[in-house]
Amino acid sequence: MTNHTDFYGKYGIGLTKEWGINQRLNPIWYISEKSGFSDTLWKNLFQGGFLALLNLLCGSEKIDLNTLPFLRFIKPLKGKMKKNGKLVQKDFDEECEWRYSPVSADQSFLSILSVLATQNQEELESNNQILKQKASLKFEPSDIKYIFVPEDKDIPYFISNINKIFRKRGYEDNEIYLLSSKVISLQTIREDF
Repeated sequence: MTNHTDFYGKYGIGLTKEWGINQRLNPIWYISEKSGFSDTLWKNLFQGGFLALLNLLCGSEKIDLNTLPFLRFIKPLKGKMKKNGKLVQKDFDEECEWRYSPVSADQSFLSILSVLATQNQEELESNNQILKQKASLKFEPSDIKYIFVPEDKDIPYFISNINKIFRKRGYEDNEIYLLSSKVISLQTIREDF
């Protein structure tokens, strides 16, 4: 846990596994490059999916929609990524990541991908609004398992804001108290666990 927060940030919200399953999230499939399984995937999935993605980004009409859904849930076991502008080595499987990938009967989400490769800010903003309407994840206070803050001294500030925000939204006192009880500091986790 502390390796994850040291790398990605010291604030977070932990949601229940049931919420994730009900919202159609799925665990990432971490692939070791040295396994025979990765060879099979590369031959049967990646090559077609990568070509489909290139076709999509280049505006080609030939898109193989059968492979793209799989690519959204695959990640290498290890790799490099940028952190503060520098490439760093990362063991991705330590993340235990679950991912949300909206499903659409039409190609509206796929057409948005091609906009990401452009510099047209107006078109990008328009598509962001479409995604916000069609693909936002929503949760209730009862779905929250933990709220992580950096230090014990941050807890009163967060609880005060939880009270203000959720009172304005009409939540009952018991719901607010229960949510407030889920605030925990990384300082406490480091010291106690």
